Amino acid sequence: MPPKEFRLTAGAVEWSDIEAAAGETKLRKFKMTAYTGVPMSLYGYYHPVVVDLATLKASKQVRIFHDHRTDRLLGHAKNVEITDKRVTAEGVLTNDRSMYVREITDTSRNGTTWQASVGVRLTKAPEFICEGQKTAVNGRSIKGPAYIARAGELYEISFVVFGADSATSAAVAASRKESNMDFDKWLTARGLNPDELGEGNRAAQQLIYDAEIKAKKTETPEVTPAPKIKAKETPVEADSIAEVRSLKAAELSRQAAIEDACKNHTAIAAKAIGEGWSVEKAQLEVVRASRPVAPAVIQSADARTNEKVIECAMRLGSEEKQDVVEEAYDEKTLDLAAKHRKMGLKGLVDLCCRMEGRTVPGLNDSTEDWVRAAFSTAAVPNVLSNTANKMMHDAFKTVPITATRFARKLTVNDFKTNTGVNMNYSGVMEKVGGAGELKHGDLSDDTFTVYAETYGEMIGISRKAWINDDLGAFTAIPVRLGRKAARTLEYTFWTLVKANTGSFFSSDNSNVATAAPIDATGYGKATQILGEMKDANGVPILATPKYIAVPPALQSSALGMYKSQNLAVTGAGSTRKLEGGTNIYQGLYEPFMIRDLAGTDGYWYLFADPSDIAAFGIAYLRGNETPVVEDAPLQSDMLGRAWRGYFDFGVCQIDEQGAVMCCTT
Repeated sequence: MPPKEFRLTAGAVEWSDIEAAAGETKLRKFKMTAYTGVPMSLYGYYHPVVVDLATLKASKQVRIFHDHRTDRLLGHAKNVEITDKRVTAEGVLTNDRSMYVREITDTSRNGTTWQASVGVRLTKAPEFICEGQKTAVNGRSIKGPAYIARAGELYEISFVVFGADSATSAAVAASRKESNMDFDKWLTARGLNPDELGEGNRAAQQLIYDAEIKAKKTETPEVTPAPKIKAKETPVEADSIAEVRSLKAAELSRQAAIEDACKNHTAIAAKAIGEGWSVEKAQLEVVRASRPVAPAVIQSADARTNEKVIECAMRLGSEEKQDVVEEAYDEKTLDLAAKHRKMGLKGLVDLCCRMEGRTVPGLNDSTEDWVRAAFSTAAVPNVLSNTANKMMHDAFKTVPITATRFARKLTVNDFKTNTGVNMNYSGVMEKVGGAGELKHGDLSDDTFTVYAETYGEMIGISRKAWINDDLGAFTAIPVRLGRKAARTLEYTFWTLVKANTGSFFSSDNSNVATAAPIDATGYGKATQILGEMKDANGVPILATPKYIAVPPALQSSALGMYKSQNLAVTGAGSTRKLEGGTNIYQGLYEPFMIRDLAGTDGYWYLFADPSDIAAFGIAYLRGNETPVVEDAPLQSDMLGRAWRGYFDFGVCQIDEQGAVMCCTT
């Protein structure tokens, strides 16, 4: 059964600023043509859909979203007008704190074209028009097979990057001297239908229109009347008239050349002239039309193929380890995905189009045709986004991160500098007297500062990748991003430990052991220092030693202390070795080789259990301990869609009594 809720993309977006009172922020308002009444290819429908504008109603408040995401509210429409030919809307972006409002406005100023996509909810099932039948809707004659959506409700409008309607464009501008209505009237006066004019032909007519307006203003300049003053007549500029004539001549030459190239193909000629094609494009279409017709491609897929299967196939064909992928999916999904593991970008688009019953582009179609087909589906963006997220998370988890063992997890809700409180119960309980009176204890609250920062990179599908049909160019990125995120966390944490900011490890804090090599003597000194730590009232804090952090050069000695039963130290300097004797520290303090401590071979650290007394902390934004992938604005070298992978965290010092820095000399 066709869905009773859908979204369709069309129309142009124009911008301006709302005047604000003194001290207030200017908001952005917009105008858009959201739908022009034409048949559209929509997700869930095997045939074109036409929304009957005569029965379409707007909700009391039409909200504005980014990419139809309800968690990305941008503002609302202040005026929605539905005529028998189009849907237009005016609104304002009120959520000025939204990152998506900033992205849309900033990229629009820099020339990025956005489109409008409307969400329509049907109150009854759409009417189906069979093949060979016709019906009149929105002032047009619609041929079956097609669906007519009647009694619909327009409830939201979204800003989107790429739509399914190739005949529309979204022009963004701060202001315009002449309105589209003036241009449409001019087209109508010339016998042209603005709604049926192709994009290329419309652009050519716009040039002629602008030149005529310029010439007209030159011929009849505006003069402010004044008593006894007569305006002087200004001669017409020859260049303006010559420009108009040149444009008209070029258009007539183009039409004549197309008619000559399209002999015996009147339908192609009419379409080429009406849509503003170049002569070369018209010739190419004639060549294609002259070839033998191949059997029709059935736009369907294996009924068992779904987004999960396609996602699995992408990961099987990527550089991810196969055992990681196999662990994430059941056997049935893996079997169905195996035959698609070598697909490229076009194979992905082909599979998603077939799954949704959409038309698949031909092998000779342009890169832009494939991109347009890809993002007219719901499956392609979802599969790419979900796959990137899962691949990045799995790659992140495979990196051996040590920092999380040595630090306490903290949570911050924003990027401001936060003040943390290290709650310490000092002293001991006092004896209760005969009257049973309990005295109030002291609760010290040592503070520390912490803030989160963002680390990340962009993910996208470049034009080169589309031309080379290289899906691997995309799937390789999230794997590397996941490893980079883990590596960034590890590096940032141990950089703070080594920096010893504010003399965190110092004799004043009584947390430094000198002449403490990796042996029973050094372990004894470090353990003694940690064991003698006292609170402000002079009572031992009972810190429990748990982990040893060593540079690569000291790993073998630390492992020997942890695993060997019988050992003793003999020799000195380069002849120093462990042999014989009894190791009383066997299995006590788990050692970790820290690659970021390389170059500090004379130092190692003994840490208390961070769940008890933490020397350091890692703060995650809203508690999220893993990186994320989300939609991002397109860059100039990208086609279709882009994503950003980022990780929000920060590291800090908490309590100097939670660790001991040991110097071997």
